[in-house]
This record gives sequence, C-alpha cells and structure tokens, in this order.
Amino acid sequence: MHSKLVKHLIFPLHEKIMGRDTYKFLDRLEKEQFLGKKASEKLKFQKLKRLNLNVFSGTIYGGAFL
Repeated sequence: MHSKLVKHLIFPLHEKIMGRDTYKFLDRLEKEQFLGKKASEKLKFQKLKRLNLNVFSGTIYGGAFL
C-alpha cells in the first residue's frame, strides 16, 4: 500500500512541484526501447547530431568543425 501511494501520488506530485519532466522522459524511453534496429540507429544519430550542434555552437572552434 505504501509503495503504491509513493509511486502514484507522492513522487509524481513532488516531480511536478520541482518542475521536472521525469514522466515525459520515462514515456519517451519506454516507447524508444522497442524500436527496430534501423529506427533505433536513426534516432541515435539524430540525438548525437543535436548534441554536437549544441556543443560546437558554444565554442570558438565551432565554425571550423561544422
């Protein structure tokens, strides 16, 4: 009983108060874990590309690599 109360009421309420998107991330991860190999590789590439753009845009060398 106690664990259900924490899982379904207290923790979600705490995350909402703290302004975290924990459940959004959890939903996305649950959907992504069953992707096929091609879709999974495409998603990884897109995420890596987005990460690289964010990293290199914040450096003085960013233009040289992009």
